[in-house]
Amino acid sequence: MKKICFDIGGSSIKVITFNEKNEIVSRDKLDHIGTKKYSFASSDMDKLKQELPDFKIDSDLIKSIPLIKCLENINNYVEKLNEKVKIGISIPGVVDNKKYKVLTESAICEVDVDILGFFKNQKLVDEIVIENDGKAAAIGEMVYGQDNKLTNAIILTVGTALGGGIIINKKVYKGSHLQAGEFSKTLANINKHTSYISNLAVSTLSTVMVCMAYKMMSKTSEFIDGFKFFELVEKNDPLAIQLFDNWVKSLTNFLINLNMFDPEKFLIGGGVSANKIFMDALKKEVEKIDYTVLPKIYLESCKLTNDAACYGMLAIIEKEYIEE
Repeated sequence: MKKICFDIGGSSIKVITFNEKNEIVSRDKLDHIGTKKYSFASSDMDKLKQELPDFKIDSDLIKSIPLIKCLENINNYVEKLNEKVKIGISIPGVVDNKKYKVLTESAICEVDVDILGFFKNQKLVDEIVIENDGKAAAIGEMVYGQDNKLTNAIILTVGTALGGGIIINKKVYKGSHLQAGEFSKTLANINKHTSYISNLAVSTLSTVMVCMAYKMMSKTSEFIDGFKFFELVEKNDPLAIQLFDNWVKSLTNFLINLNMFDPEKFLIGGGVSANKIFMDALKKEVEKIDYTVLPKIYLESCKLTNDAACYGMLAIIEKEYIEE
């Protein structure tokens, strides 16, 4: 029986189908369907509009898609295949995989949905598992990317938001409230005592916010996403270079703080992990750290790059990773 693994992101849904031997037989990308709604960042956008009334915001960068629309998209994909399958769904936000519930909004909104109940009458779905996207990426990289040789590590996924997984003694640590690894929610500036998104790590470390900063500062009417931003960096656009350098420095500082867990290594996942310019710059910045005072940081990109979350769902389906 085939296994179809879906990785829900802010801009689309990645799909990888595996055969009985766990070999990839197809890849797809599903564009989100339905009307996007303003995300948790909208309060900051209101402030931004007041300060810069002429600034046109790329709505797709700051809006979320309702969870039910993602599930409908996935269900439509399964229907078209017209064969019995097992499915795994990697979802952003805090996820209770035992109750099949998403507990917090992120790139996905209106999350109060019974996921197991949604697929209850879908006869083509033999089994369904869900997990947080960052934790799924950590599982996938540990089991398949690193051949189960990791004991302690931190996987940091950099994309629409900032997520990841903390591996302790070969298990992904979830915490008391399932929120471990929600790196987006950490404070970027400890001197400010507000919970606005502008004061959270996601505001300085995610790809989306870097793109928004470029658009705001350049006052361009052009749509700026991660691909376009890296094109500008390659062309030595002065503003893009400035923002890129600041981004890499901020990520390095973030790694210094996370190094308190004393992992064997940091593994960078998400969309940027396959970008050589980004990874080379981050490694170079990490090498500049004064290690006479700070513990050594060992850094590399996930071997599975942006496929790690789908592989994590495969590991859960195949019970190659069993949660205690």
